[in-house]
Amino acid sequence: MQNEAEAMLREFKVAINRLPIHLTHIKAQAEKLHAELSVKEDLVPKDVHEVLVKIGKLEYPHRHALEELLEAEGIEMKNQAIIDRVDPAVAAKLKPLFDSGVGIEDIVRSDMFEAEFTAEERYQVEDEILHYQHELRDELPHFVSEHKTKYDKLLDKWQKHALELEKGIDKLRKLAPKDRHWTAEITDKIEVFEEGWSVVEKDPDSLAIEKEIEYWQGTLGLDE
Repeated sequence: MQNEAEAMLREFKVAINRLPIHLTHIKAQAEKLHAELSVKEDLVPKDVHEVLVKIGKLEYPHRHALEELLEAEGIEMKNQAIIDRVDPAVAAKLKPLFDSGVGIEDIVRSDMFEAEFTAEERYQVEDEILHYQHELRDELPHFVSEHKTKYDKLLDKWQKHALELEKGIDKLRKLAPKDRHWTAEITDKIEVFEEGWSVVEKDPDSLAIEKEIEYWQGTLGLDE
């Protein structure tokens, strides 16, 4: 148990280092909690998991708001940065694609990228994407500040979405004691969804939660 908890703690540290740089308040709280867990005697996985979930719930709406803001406002900036850095011949291939609305990630994943770009050109593009992502991390506070009104609206949207996810999980939790034959199985499902809040795990899935509620309401013979 101790080894498992220590492994989770190391994973937590990696997750802290990957937090978007503009989330200074969340990072400070995460580092404080990590430090407290690091010196805790008889540390068990549950201790670490509770903190991972706590930070995950704080980080979730900010991460999604940032991703949506970058998708809406950052594409042109990203495209131009890559165009400016690659060789002119590579830029000449990329520019018409960018102008037609194709994103760099779609280009890199396409068969056309393999067919129409040489190995050296592909390396250039992929290398500049990595450079851009590294530099963008340092520019995030300025970027978010520059688009603060839109970011705040997106943050509000994702905070409300997070609340809806929690309501769905709570609704499922209320079904668990309805029939003792199914309590353990429903509880297992709840734990899977709760695990999604962890800052090191995949996000909770709203559609999966809804389907699970519908399934168990039907199984238990309950009305909506």
